[in-house]
Amino acid sequence: MAGYQLRFRGYEKGIVGYYWSATPVEHSDRKAYAIRLDTTSINKNDTLPFNYSLSIRPVLDKNK
Repeated sequence: MAGYQLRFRGYEKGIVGYYWSATPVEHSDRKAYAIRLDTTSINKNDTLPFNYSLSIRPVLDKNK
């Protein structure tokens, strides 16, 4: 799992996976929702500031 990067340093590599969602946090122009997953759980309600470097999982819109 990719973990995350903050200020050129990697954290939780091989332990936790983080992915940005496409949903910004309401009333905040500097945060978005992220999905956090590890070997036992998935949390899709984490919110993180944009200065965190997370993986991006591309998704194809089947309706287009």
